[in-house]
Amino acid sequence: MDTKRHWYTVICLYPDYLTDDYGADIYVDWALAKSPEDAGRLVQKKAQAAQNDGECDVVDDPADFRVIAVWKGKTVILADATNFEYENTHPCPRPKSLRLGTGL
Repeated sequence: MDTKRHWYTVICLYPDYLTDDYGADIYVDWALAKSPEDAGRLVQKKAQAAQNDGECDVVDDPADFRVIAVWKGKTVILADATNFEYENTHPCPRPKSLRLGTGL
C-alpha cells in the first residue's frame, strides 16, 4: 500500500441550498493526501471553511459540498459558472474566492 502523500485536484459542487444554479457552481482546490478519498474530504472541509468565512449562508456539514471529480496531480481549472444576476441581487454575496468557483 502506498503511504506517500500525493497532490490531487478536487472538484466539488456547491450545495443546492447555496445556489440558484445547482449543478453549475463548483469549488476547485488541491489537496496533499494519501488517497483520492482523503483529498476529497480535505477539499470539502476547505470549501466549508471558505463559505463559512462570509456573513451568511453557513454550511454545517462539509459533505454538503459533493465531490464530483478527483485526480492525481495539480491542475488549474478555468471554470466560471458564476450567475451574475445572483451576484447583483443576492443580499449576501459569496466570498471572493468562491465567486470565481475556485479555491485556488
